[in-house]
Amino acid sequence: MRMKLHFGMIINLGYGIFQMIIGVLYESVWFGALAVYYVTLSLIQGVLIVGDRGTRRIEEETKRLEKQWKTHRVCGIMLLGLNVTMSGIAIQMIWENRGYRYPGTIIYAMATYTFYRLTVAIIRILRKRMDINPVLSASKALDLSIAMMSILALQTAMFDAFGTDESLERLMNTLTGTGIFILVICLALFMIVQSTILLIQGKRAKKDSKKE
Repeated sequence: MRMKLHFGMIINLGYGIFQMIIGVLYESVWFGALAVYYVTLSLIQGVLIVGDRGTRRIEEETKRLEKQWKTHRVCGIMLLGLNVTMSGIAIQMIWENRGYRYPGTIIYAMATYTFYRLTVAIIRILRKRMDINPVLSASKALDLSIAMMSILALQTAMFDAFGTDESLERLMNTLTGTGIFILVICLALFMIVQSTILLIQGKRAKKDSKKE
């Protein structure tokens, strides 16, 4: 998972810069939105990497866990910001008929990979053992949000390849985009609330131990 975070951050940052250059050259809001999305995504991964490295240097378990939950909470807050960029992309997909295109049979390969990635992300986030390390747990939540966004991207590509009804396409993109927007908000808020509660409990436990 740590290697995946490093590799993903480099790829997403490079792709975001590439999209930004294209957006400036062609004066495209679509490429600009994609650039913001991938750059924000790389920033969140960077925060997780720095947080993970910092916590591994802390020997005392209580302090290490506290630092991990703080990083977890920051990731949840940044995930809300990522959701804003995701909604911007979704709006352009719905109202400006923007989307992804995969030539030939590549679309079937992308569909298989997308559903595989979503399934794996859901399984990982439901496993209890993920909570052992809140930083890596946050990375699993980030993976889930990315996988859900990939579903919307795949849907636009499927409509582009096989769809003929524009009204149905707009309706389905609206429903899927809204659903993903709500789910990611709920996921981010859960991360923020959970980490905040545990941090407060940790502080209270420290105070009680000092009194004793």
